[in-house]
Amino acid sequence: MDCPKCGYVMSDFDVECPRCKRLAGIADAAREHAASLPTPSERSETASTQPVHGAVPGEGRDALPTSPVSRRGPSARGAQRDASPSVSPLVGKLILGFLVLLFWVNLGRLIISSGMKWYEEQKTDDGPVGSAFRGAAPPQEAPQQQAPTQNIAAYCWREYTANWPYGSRTTPPPSGWRDVVVEIAVKNQESSRDSMGVYPTDFFVEVNGAQYREDFRASLLIPESIPQLRSAKLVPGGETLGLMAFRVPAGGGISLRWHPGMALADGFQIQAYQNPTINMDL
Repeated sequence: MDCPKCGYVMSDFDVECPRCKRLAGIADAAREHAASLPTPSERSETASTQPVHGAVPGEGRDALPTSPVSRRGPSARGAQRDASPSVSPLVGKLILGFLVLLFWVNLGRLIISSGMKWYEEQKTDDGPVGSAFRGAAPPQEAPQQQAPTQNIAAYCWREYTANWPYGSRTTPPPSGWRDVVVEIAVKNQESSRDSMGVYPTDFFVEVNGAQYREDFRASLLIPESIPQLRSAKLVPGGETLGLMAFRVPAGGGISLRWHPGMALADGFQIQAYQNPTINMDL
């Protein structure tokens, strides 16, 4: 069944509408609360009888209130801000103890380093006890060093130029080439301490930066009465002499080079000298 006032659907057991009953209770409570409130005239009379906050007694309602700040001391927050922070006694003791410990550690290190320095200054070669107690050890004379003996080898050379007579035994060079004969003298200086070997294969000539070894065909130009350079072993002060022939390009000057592998391995210093070229009239 529906309520004829609000249309609420009531059950078969409802005698009156629950919604209307609830709304009626709310309206009654509102009326009771409104009745308990004072009227405007009552509120104005109550306000006129109450003293003004901060007024000095005996000076009337119109007296100006004094400033609450002027009558109060410094606030708790200001006092807390102005107060200097205090260090905990336990923290202070810990800091003091650490500083004392650091002082003693540094002092111990200084004493140990000073003792080690004194020990090193007093120590001698004959024992750990210083010379101040046993007497200074006699100074040792430094051994005299002799200048090392130096191996020195020297070679001298000169070129023979001539219109070589080519015959049945000799073959003339091709066009643009020429044959040269070089006289070579080698000496192992007296100041050397080692012997040295001399080998013809260690000699070559340079022409315009190119190297040329001894040529067998050009060697046939050397007369049999003149010795050719042979292999030899020279003791200190020894020397040897001989001729070598080379076939080189025409139109360029020659330079004789000696590269003694074994002698250089023994630490020989090589000195080279060139004599004036000799023109042979054959």
